[in-house]
Amino acid sequence: MMKSSILKFLLNDRLVEIDFNKTSILPSTTVLNYLRMNRLVGTKEGCAEGDCGACTVTIAELENDKLVYKAVNSCLMFLSGLHGKQLITIEHLSENGVNHSLLHPVQEAMINHHASQCGFCTPGMTMMIFSKYKSKSNITPIQIRTALAGNLCRCTGYISILDAANEVLANRAPDVFSMQELEIVSILRQLNDGNSHFFNSENQCYYLPCTLKDALDFRISHPEAIIVNGATDTAINQNKQFECQKCFLDLSAVECLTKIEETEKEYVIGSGCTITSLKEFAAHNYQVMLPVLEVFASEQIRNVATVGGNLSTASPIGDLLPMFIALGAEIEIASLSGRRKISLEEFLTGYRTNALKTDEILTAVKLTKMSASRFCFFEKASVRKQLDITTVNIALCLDLDSIVKTIRLVFGGMAEMVKRVNVVEDFCHEKKWSKQLVTDCFPLIDSFFQPVTDARADASTRTILSKNLFLKAYIHSTLSMELEEV
Repeated sequence: MMKSSILKFLLNDRLVEIDFNKTSILPSTTVLNYLRMNRLVGTKEGCAEGDCGACTVTIAELENDKLVYKAVNSCLMFLSGLHGKQLITIEHLSENGVNHSLLHPVQEAMINHHASQCGFCTPGMTMMIFSKYKSKSNITPIQIRTALAGNLCRCTGYISILDAANEVLANRAPDVFSMQELEIVSILRQLNDGNSHFFNSENQCYYLPCTLKDALDFRISHPEAIIVNGATDTAINQNKQFECQKCFLDLSAVECLTKIEETEKEYVIGSGCTITSLKEFAAHNYQVMLPVLEVFASEQIRNVATVGGNLSTASPIGDLLPMFIALGAEIEIASLSGRRKISLEEFLTGYRTNALKTDEILTAVKLTKMSASRFCFFEKASVRKQLDITTVNIALCLDLDSIVKTIRLVFGGMAEMVKRVNVVEDFCHEKKWSKQLVTDCFPLIDSFFQPVTDARADASTRTILSKNLFLKAYIHSTLSMELEEV
């Protein structure tokens, strides 16, 4: 029987230890609810589903023995996921001076630029900008706008907020957190002892393994456990549907799953790789993926959501699924008896169901390196560009020299699962790539899909969108070929 662990993390500058056997708090209590229970009410609850950013906090964690600061939505993070990390809230940014509080430069900038009215969204905005303030890299105005896309403000307007952010991030200097960094690193190093942790309460168990072997052992002994790898989807179900799961297997601390490795012919992307890490990798090694990754949720969500988590939900509107299927991705799955590889298409078995057995864990995605001749087009149609759910998305990969040699066409949002349109691929094979060929495929698309009507679009809109996106892909391919000729 596993020995129950005590959850340990830094709450601002205070070490917190929680024995779930001695409290009514569940291991899956959200960080937001925990903060408000403890009167740290500067962190606000707006939507409780990661859409508004009012609950944004900053997490500092060790990477290569240095602190890395990341903004996250506290409403989508389980308390147990804080083990060995520092949680920083808006209350901790200012210092207590002799006669008054000394505001952090980010707070000063927000005040000086009148970047707050009602103040409800301001703490989340401030924490996002603070996270960027503590970044080691240069931050451009465009990157600031993208970072703030996960924070809604209904009254101030974004100009004053952007002005504050641009000013303070252009003039970064050591702050009180810089002076405390060595001390924080030392504390977190002690908390990250290399052990797996089992948080157990009367009504719930939560396992946080640090090795794949430990995770697979737990999978065998607890086949009913809900696997979380980022938890951004599971947390919404807990917040909105009031689901109370009895057992969790959290893979976020399994370091071997977070890596991206390169071989001669392919890239092996660990299932625990966050979307932020995948985006950084793509910027240098696989740029065709950037159109998808740049509009994947918000930065707060990208910082914790993982490749494996997104694929395993098998959502018909999942952002990564069409792209990876079009790229011919393979999935690596591990169990105690060995490993197996299947195509991503085989991995999807129906609406939000996948091919994982009760003793298995998704460990990696394998991508063949891109050939220079391949054309790829990935696009997501949604009501708004940033932080929105897909209405219809398309992924197209082509190899051609005026004649279609290979084609993979995939749509999301058109059926109960993401689907590859084999009838169109067969029809286009070895034909001249032209606008006429694309429009000749429209009846095939119409007959292949029977989309549904829901809150985002009616069925006829989806049908029109799918054909328009295919035509747009063709136009982009001709532009790409013209550029190559030049």
